[in-house]
Amino acid sequence: MSTHRTAHRICPLCEACCGLVLDIERDTQGVEHIATIRGDDSDPFSRGYLCPKAVALKDLHYDPDRLRQPLIRRNGRHEPATWDEAFSAIASVNPGSSVGVIAGDLLDAETMFAAKKLAGALG
Repeated sequence: MSTHRTAHRICPLCEACCGLVLDIERDTQGVEHIATIRGDDSDPFSRGYLCPKAVALKDLHYDPDRLRQPLIRRNGRHEPATWDEAFSAIASVNPGSSVGVIAGDLLDAETMFAAKKLAGALG
């Protein structure tokens, strides 16, 4: 027997910040799956509109090629690793003298420039 719930979220993929309504179903094993994603008519900014990225969000989430865990290069190949292994590998590259910055496409050019300058100044 599956159960159903609805969740209201904001799409994180771009600056449009589309309001989302996710219909989520739980299967007989208790695993939740996104059944549908639609625009949230009550969202004050997007008013039910979904940009192309938000429309594709479900497909992106379930894409079989999506990276779902860290990979570490071993013997010339990328192999699955735990998060602890990945962070240890990063820290061992140049311990104590480097700064890492992780940023995504949600940052505008000025913010990315500032992050790059900050990382360069610190490390």
